[in-house]
Amino acid sequence: MSTHTILTPRYIHMLAPLLAETNPRPDYDLTAFYIEPHPAKGALIVAGNAHSMGMFHDADAICAAPLSVRLPRYIIDNCATMPLPELFDEGSVYTPSAPAWMVPDKLIITVREGNQPPAIAMVTHCSEDEDHRGVLACATEEEGVAIVTAKKAPDWRKLFPTPDAATSPQPIQLNPAKLADFRRITDAPNAWTSGFGLMIHHYPATTRTPPDASIAILRVPYYPNFIGALMGMRGTPDQNATPAIPDWLPAPATTPADEVAA
Repeated sequence: MSTHTILTPRYIHMLAPLLAETNPRPDYDLTAFYIEPHPAKGALIVAGNAHSMGMFHDADAICAAPLSVRLPRYIIDNCATMPLPELFDEGSVYTPSAPAWMVPDKLIITVREGNQPPAIAMVTHCSEDEDHRGVLACATEEEGVAIVTAKKAPDWRKLFPTPDAATSPQPIQLNPAKLADFRRITDAPNAWTSGFGLMIHHYPATTRTPPDASIAILRVPYYPNFIGALMGMRGTPDQNATPAIPDWLPAPATTPADEVAA
């Protein structure tokens, strides 16, 4: 018996830079994507490391049970070329010759009974003509190109603030290199495309985070189904008190420049 987890491929590609290169903790697998059913519809796709985390709500996903899976680089890279979600009519039949779980333009993770390494397949097109049904890759158990891990995933519930939490008026130090890990989510046709910017909300430590922690919650208006988190850098009190406007900045002239020139 097999179970099929069906996801929007582009979300995998956009979250991939947030995965850790290695596992800093033996009890977690920070190199794997964590997928869990959403209580209302679809699934949550999570990727994170020791400093940051990102999550998409994939409303079109099909996920029966939580899953942690490590995907090979070539699968992740190919996910970039797949389209973003499109709405399909419920009950649509794509082709009688394809299995029912073969959904067009989706990443399909098949886990065999006994927690064997899953087969990975991306269906790019389905039709009655079998020659036009594309599959990115289908791995055998021996190849082991993708691994279902039994290690637990980081608990995003301990990182993201509750909806009623108050933001902090204080500044927050962020690691620019870690902030750049969110770059795929903000990719746009040009640098000034509206809606693709990172919106940063600063939250102080809560009962669910380390006592001296502060956290930046990142949103992208173009993707309202995304939320990210980046832990603030722990600076000295003097560093954290750095004002927004330095005292060396000359005060603006009280007289308009054109009047001074006259």
